[in-house]
Amino acid sequence: MEHGSSTFNSNDPVGTTDVATTLRRLAIILLSGLLLFTLGDRAISALAQSILKESPNRFYAIYGGKQRHDVVLLGNSRADQHFDPATITRLTGLSATNFGLGLVSPTLSEALFKDYVEKNGAPKLVLIEPTFAYNHPRVGQFRALVPHSPRVKAMLDETEPRYGAALTVSHLFALNNDLAMRGVVDLLRGRQGSRIGTGVMTAEMVEAAAKPRQLHVKDSEIAAISRIAAFAQQNGSQVALVMTPLHPVARRATNGLDAFLPSLPQKTGVPLIDLSASEGATHHFSDANHLNRSGVERFTERLIEAGVLGVKASPALASLL
Repeated sequence: MEHGSSTFNSNDPVGTTDVATTLRRLAIILLSGLLLFTLGDRAISALAQSILKESPNRFYAIYGGKQRHDVVLLGNSRADQHFDPATITRLTGLSATNFGLGLVSPTLSEALFKDYVEKNGAPKLVLIEPTFAYNHPRVGQFRALVPHSPRVKAMLDETEPRYGAALTVSHLFALNNDLAMRGVVDLLRGRQGSRIGTGVMTAEMVEAAAKPRQLHVKDSEIAAISRIAAFAQQNGSQVALVMTPLHPVARRATNGLDAFLPSLPQKTGVPLIDLSASEGATHHFSDANHLNRSGVERFTERLIEAGVLGVKASPALASLL
């Protein structure tokens, strides 16, 4: 039986050319996709960050360069909820901004405060709530500010290198956190929401506050407080440490506090105003560590009475204000 001639070529195995062509096409598609992803990621991130810089959120406002204030407040959640800028302004006429937030460390505050001064100018007064000296130095949700702050980026790379690497791959990753979401919410409603507690401490909470706890202060964070104070003073700001109220039961249960507080002026070079025992009424606390709205009002009045805000000079701060 006669067969037709074959096109088979033993020197060019069937499919080799087709496979090579397919691989080239696949590589082009993958590279094109990677390029489009990178360009899209950078473009969308840049647009989002430029919009967020217009947010009234206190942290994004640092980088807008339009937020010069008389008073800057630093610390953790106790600073956040005890130093109320609106109350300070209403009672003293001084403009204020608060960079306190839960888990914020002095090292992170140092980066934020230096960014603030460079972008907006130095305040007249810096008040520091010192209990954030026991917080671990980490960036956390403040990676949202990495596109605006080389200082925050450097801290992220040092303390959380995996997050730093992720942000190198995708700039949009900076938006995947609570701070970015709060920036969006504040932008949409045109103002910041109050973070002061509105509840009242219960009997069960008072009982729980009596459990002994140890204050573990980090020397590296005390050193960061010293650097903040030195930088502020170099730029013409007055600085004071203010230990804000603790519930009396919690204060008695905190081991190491009575040794920690007296050591602060010598270690940091900054005077301390200890108001930790200035409020004894449970109905002025939302929990053992935080005042509620009525407590914040009373606390701000005590700051004024003590001359801390410069409205009424006191011997303790006469040389500073």
